Amino acid sequence: MLQLFRTNQIFASILGFSFVFIWHSSIYFNVPEWEPSQSGIFMQEINFYIGHSSIAARLIVLLLLAIQYGLAINLLNSYRLADYTTVFPGIFLILFSCFSPYFLFLSSIHFVNTFFIIILFILFGTYNQPKIADSLFNSGLIAGISFLFFPPTFYILLIIFIGLSILRSYSFKERMSVLLGFIIPSLWAGLYYFWQDKFDLFYKYQFTNLFGYPQFSIQNLSYVTILMYGIFIVLSFFLILSYDKIGYRRIIQSRKRINLIYWSLGIITLVLFFLPQQGQEVYLLLSLPLSLLTSLGFITMKPKLAEIFHFILILGLLVSHYLGLFL
Repeated sequence: MLQLFRTNQIFASILGFSFVFIWHSSIYFNVPEWEPSQSGIFMQEINFYIGHSSIAARLIVLLLLAIQYGLAINLLNSYRLADYTTVFPGIFLILFSCFSPYFLFLSSIHFVNTFFIIILFILFGTYNQPKIADSLFNSGLIAGISFLFFPPTFYILLIIFIGLSILRSYSFKERMSVLLGFIIPSLWAGLYYFWQDKFDLFYKYQFTNLFGYPQFSIQNLSYVTILMYGIFIVLSFFLILSYDKIGYRRIIQSRKRINLIYWSLGIITLVLFFLPQQGQEVYLLLSLPLSLLTSLGFITMKPKLAEIFHFILILGLLVSHYLGLFL
């Protein structure tokens, strides 16, 4: 099946995105018990009007995944991170974004992933560019908006700063541009809620219980969570062992951009350990960097071996979606 998506033709792109409808159809057969993760003030407003599982909410999920799908394909192909143009980044993004039935509900993480891939596009474009103050301000602004959807994602600031260190020489002014852009959305939102006499509500959703102590207990874990842990551990080892083929032997600008994606995956993984009690969909944060790197890894594999591993991933998705019908 993967052979169909080794090109970047329009038919392959349309066919690849059609899988999102197949994976999302499971919600009509097996509706899991689900509690959303903590979210910021913007997501609270959206939940008030459309909820998590209404028709409008499902359409928004599909729209956000469509945006991520197109951007993921363009990100790797435009910056020539792979050996050839391919739909693989979008295919794996859809697969990992739908891997758990808990990922199918509208959540703040869908917005965060969409903002994050836009930020990666901006950062990749800063390499060897002399005047980028406006682009960096925009990246900080988008990160600030993401913070209003899911407060723990202020770690994106760290990713931006690391990205600048990888892609550019140090500049204090560039980092201040990012920081200023990050502060502005919260400043304006805070002023608005203060004007509405709801500043205490704004503070509650944005600045309380951001992080906690690491949670290492494996008791009371659902089979879906255990399956996600297993897939993530295996893929992490695969990506680490494949680093030489994925990034090390490429031209310097491509290697630096790939290194930034590795850094993003590592930082997000670390942040997940320090989050307070969250809903199951919080692991959706891993889907974007994991899909980008996995697609690069699969491109370097022999086609038959790639088909086998892709089939195993799809089998894991089907188990996570439908095993609940028999338990």
